[in-house]
Amino acid sequence: MYELYDHDKDGNMNYEDFLAFVLPYDDMKLRAKISQREPQRCTGALPSNVEFELSRLIEKEIHYH
Repeated sequence: MYELYDHDKDGNMNYEDFLAFVLPYDDMKLRAKISQREPQRCTGALPSNVEFELSRLIEKEIHYH
């Protein structure tokens, strides 16, 4: 996954790398709208259902590639 989305090859996913990973490539208006938002800091743990669904999304993306 890092090889595909870590554009600066520093071994970490920054905000832009993460957006490239999770946003659809076929909806440029949505990508532009979300990319222009200020990043939000998570002040605590994600709810368990959100964390679970996000992990499922990442797992499916890995299997796809």
